[in-house]
Amino acid sequence: MKFLTLYYLSTKIKNAQLPFKYFITFFGFRIIFQVLFFVSIAFEIGGEDYLDYALYGNIFLPALAFFIVEIFNSSKEEFEEERIDILKLTGKPVYYIIFCKTFGYLFYTLIVIYLTYIVSFLVLGKLSLESFTRFLQIAPIVILAITSIYVTSLLFASLNIPLFLQYNLPNFFILLLMFLGNINYPINFLPKFLQFISMWLPGTNSISFVREFMINNKYIYAYLFREIFIILSIVVISIYTYNRKGGKND
Repeated sequence: MKFLTLYYLSTKIKNAQLPFKYFITFFGFRIIFQVLFFVSIAFEIGGEDYLDYALYGNIFLPALAFFIVEIFNSSKEEFEEERIDILKLTGKPVYYIIFCKTFGYLFYTLIVIYLTYIVSFLVLGKLSLESFTRFLQIAPIVILAITSIYVTSLLFASLNIPLFLQYNLPNFFILLLMFLGNINYPINFLPKFLQFISMWLPGTNSISFVREFMINNKYIYAYLFREIFIILSIVVISIYTYNRKGGKND
């Protein structure tokens, strides 16, 4: 109960002027049109056979791109202790505070991804109860993709590097994800060394698993094992870099 109270107070303070219903309405529909724009380009380039491939990649990208920036900014504030809110009065460790907020970000992103899925497939005439039910079945994999992006933003916030570089890391990562993240085209089109980078890019393996399951009805568990390994590695590195630069957990 205390955990839920901490999370509620945190999000209430941070988002006092951004009610959830407006967030979903305005942000949600903005990224839907963004998805349809990129998918329409993919359709013109590759035709009908390429449409589903691009669609399943792009329902993730806008939401993940927005949230890596939001999570980075929020986490950076906590790491640097640049603001004081009611969570500080509890005396809880910094990582506990960030952990409480994690569920809010996961929930927001999950809602937006599924909203994007419904409207995008509906507009393209591809929405069916069967396909949506299948997409619901792999919600844990969708959450895994979100988690991978989340811990990446924590890593960026914990690094002890010049600020002008640190604040551009999320945007640089978004570009990497767009071009190397198996979003718009298969990674086997890339040179070998870029394929290797793509394989270890956070979020890529989860998206690949979702696409293979939804299009080809295949369970490729190597994607999941690799994604979990990436997440655990990033968490360990984030904690190490934060402690190295002398962060305090109170």
